[in-house]
Amino acid sequence: MRIAIVEYQVPGHDLVADALCRMAASVPGAEVTLVISPASRERFEGLLAERPNVTLRVGPSTDPTPALRQLAREGYGRVVLCTVERDFAAYARVPWRCPVDLLVHNTDRWFEHSVQNGWARFSATVPPRAWLAPVARYHLKQAFLYPLQRGAVLRAVARSGGRLLVSSPAMAQELQRVRPNGMPTVLPFTVHCLPGPGTAAGGPLRLCVPGSVSAQRRDYAVLFRLLDRLPDLRGQFELDLLGRVQATEGAHPILAQVAAYRAQGFAIRQYEAPLSNAAYDTELAQAGAVLSLARTGQARGSRYGHTTESGTVHMAIRAGVPLLVGSSYPDLAGYEAAALRYSTEAELEALVRQLLTDPGFRAAAQTRARAAAGAFAPHVWGSTLAGA
Repeated sequence: MRIAIVEYQVPGHDLVADALCRMAASVPGAEVTLVISPASRERFEGLLAERPNVTLRVGPSTDPTPALRQLAREGYGRVVLCTVERDFAAYARVPWRCPVDLLVHNTDRWFEHSVQNGWARFSATVPPRAWLAPVARYHLKQAFLYPLQRGAVLRAVARSGGRLLVSSPAMAQELQRVRPNGMPTVLPFTVHCLPGPGTAAGGPLRLCVPGSVSAQRRDYAVLFRLLDRLPDLRGQFELDLLGRVQATEGAHPILAQVAAYRAQGFAIRQYEAPLSNAAYDTELAQAGAVLSLARTGQARGSRYGHTTESGTVHMAIRAGVPLLVGSSYPDLAGYEAAALRYSTEAELEALVRQLLTDPGFRAAAQTRARAAAGAFAPHVWGSTLAGA
């Protein structure tokens, strides 16, 4: 079976495309084509080395139209659109000849269209002082025009006989609430493919916070208050802010605080330039545990754990390590056994102290995480992606 994965738009979703390719490549006899934009050319070298039945196709320009139309002319059994956040007409006008699936990253953006919701998204992204700035025009389009254009993509998917894919059962329930006439297919945001945990039970712990450094997406105040409680253990762990810096989402004040904690003797990693997928995995594989700081309320108009999923949660699955996550985050559906839940910051501190000072507790948590991650191996989900 020939399967095409298309990720033409969002560099931050490269690891989602990587996971989809690994699932597809696990199907016996599958030939997988990954279609990307020229900007992502260097990011998938590790995947190609590991999966010989995956072929990389780089589009001729930033316009996806030529690459999409070429796919439509070829004999694929299924096409999966990983991320569609702009150029909607290009995707909607292609004369597809096979089922085309769409991975829905935000159910509210695709299905909850109203002036009220559009205004909520716009005001959550653009502060009042910037309403007259040029960047506001883009966010106005995103809030009010793009929802209408997305409808054409949904109709094209339906005409092709394709499916809507979501990353968790919680998102599936949310989508059914706003679109009760169809059941989406659940496909994980990622797969388990790393050898973790990278830090042994008795050594210093690398505590990883995967995802963009963004004040809108993550609550770093919780992290900094945690560091304030752990000065006596600063030599027993390293903090890894594993993601690109989102300058437009309040990252620079966060980095200023990071510098201040470094001056106090805390070991903190950060990355100015985006990493290739292979380099990202190399760092993630060193994690001993993952800390989720996802804002479960409004995150740029969407709600983590409900209308969208946090990549932080799924990076714990990719590495197969324990996940420190707040009790307000919904059930992790298959990875809950690896969760270390906390309701208060004092409980978070207690859990981190145990991970740092109790080798038995850390070893048991990591063993549970590895066992839970087995349910997310690529071959477990290959037939679901292929539509078998």
